[in-house]
Amino acid sequence: MMRPTEFAAQIAANHIIGNRDFTKKIGYFPTPSEGGRLLFKEVGLDFSSMADLGAGGGMLTAAAIEAAARSKFAKEIHCTLYENQIQIIPLLRKVMKYTQTWAKKMGIKFRYSIRCVDLMDVFLNEDFEYTLVVSNPPFVRVPAGSDLKEQAKKFMCKTNLYGAFMEGALKWTSQKGHLLLITPTSWKNGLYFSKLRENFLPKVRLERIVSFKHRHNVFKNVLQDIEFTIWCKGKRLTTKSKVKITLAEKLSKVEPYNEFELLHEALIPNRDRGEILTPDHPEQLALIQSVSDKLTQTLDDLKVEVLIGQVVMFRESDGVVNSKLRREVDLQLIREHHIRPTGLLNQVEGKELEQWIRQDSPNIKSRKNIVLVSRRGAKNDRRRLVTSFVTEHHGGIENKVMYLERTGRAAPTLMKGISAFMNSSFADIQIRCICGGTMINKGDLLRLRLPKRKNLLTLGKMLESHTEAKELDRLIASLFRLEDCVFDCWEGHFSPWKSQ
Repeated sequence: MMRPTEFAAQIAANHIIGNRDFTKKIGYFPTPSEGGRLLFKEVGLDFSSMADLGAGGGMLTAAAIEAAARSKFAKEIHCTLYENQIQIIPLLRKVMKYTQTWAKKMGIKFRYSIRCVDLMDVFLNEDFEYTLVVSNPPFVRVPAGSDLKEQAKKFMCKTNLYGAFMEGALKWTSQKGHLLLITPTSWKNGLYFSKLRENFLPKVRLERIVSFKHRHNVFKNVLQDIEFTIWCKGKRLTTKSKVKITLAEKLSKVEPYNEFELLHEALIPNRDRGEILTPDHPEQLALIQSVSDKLTQTLDDLKVEVLIGQVVMFRESDGVVNSKLRREVDLQLIREHHIRPTGLLNQVEGKELEQWIRQDSPNIKSRKNIVLVSRRGAKNDRRRLVTSFVTEHHGGIENKVMYLERTGRAAPTLMKGISAFMNSSFADIQIRCICGGTMINKGDLLRLRLPKRKNLLTLGKMLESHTEAKELDRLIASLFRLEDCVFDCWEGHFSPWKSQ
């Protein structure tokens, strides 16, 4: 008799996975059998009262029952499975009936009930205390102008459905109960999820994370970085509490290529403010700590404002002009791939820029001594931060580009220094821990720690003769007065700028 996870995978392959239009529309990506088993490697879970939120084909419940059998769980298990897609219910019932038969042979009494309800509504109006809540929620944004949009306004996260599921899962988990979640990593940063983080993190203790080297190796057709996380609600946190971290190549090969532990307080430096980091190597937090006394400033301290480009390319009213329609008087429109540490490109791969902007556009501005920040690192580049210092720019900036502008008195040398530091490994490793693989946003840059003003001014004066990446890192290391052995550790994490 095959295992329940194998049976669930077979059912999904025959009836769900091939229907790409259906799964994409509802944001449902069936959990592979390896993923189900991966979540339940831990021991000590109380399976007696379970909830599976957005159960789909029942893979997570099937994996839970297998885990209960491995751990010889002695109590009766009852699971409530919530799924609002009527066409999936017969398949879910079939998987649960099979799982129940398998459990009986293993000496486990397993009872289940299936509720086809609107979970968003039930989260708000019903209360439960489950000892274990599992969820692979829908990975979709809340559509503008929909009824769902009105519902979402009642949750901490108003933009993404999986945020509401996280909030609901937390609400329904009993004290000392566990939450096992499969979610994108994007909730860890950004303004959209700030209230969710501030509500969620103080109430739970993170116990395990499984991350993946490549986003496309987790769920087919999902272009987001995904994590599997295990949390315990209300469990006492001590200064010695640790988080187990597994980095895997792909879901079908879950043997880790890296596995380590980090202190909980190092990974979540401020629970009440909702600050959580995402290091992908055990040494990253230690490296940042090794220079923390040298990084005393923030952009706010330096009176530098973080702004976002105003031009949205698909809006005709913004004045965007394609290259073939360009007139002599049209101005440059800066896009993220024009930004290089060595300066702003006025050509791309030897060709004239692909888009320009009309000089009468309402978004045309003259800017002096600004630092342009590319945000393309989330998907395309190994580096998360690439910046250019620009003495003067008159034109438009696309909204995927951020730029830094000093309020009050202009300080070109300081801005050059800030740009140089942000192109170094000392900034890149920080920002990778702050936002992981998600796109950098304003809040992330405001959390970035920079050197003292005098060191930034020194950098600014030397910028023109130190634009090569490794040389820049060595210059900063000398300003920090790092010993060679300390800097050697930083060099081990060196990742070059994308080649031209």
